[in-house]
Amino acid sequence: FDGSEYKKEFKDIGALWGKVGENGDEYFTGEIVTGGVKMQINVRRNQYKENEKHPDWRIYKRSLLPID
Repeated sequence: FDGSEYKKEFKDIGALWGKVGENGDEYFTGEIVTGGVKMQINVRRNQYKENEKHPDWRIYKRSLLPID
């Protein structure tokens, strides 16, 4: 697998960094760029998941940034 098919189908819009909170919960922080806007985001495990139709993770917008 050289990644060429992946690059044709998907466009890189950001990056995430894995972290562990003081309480031991895993979460991610990062940035995405979409629609000409850069957003800082947090991704956290869904604490309210009660069945398989509910998402495993939730994405929260922290702030909007100017694009460099």
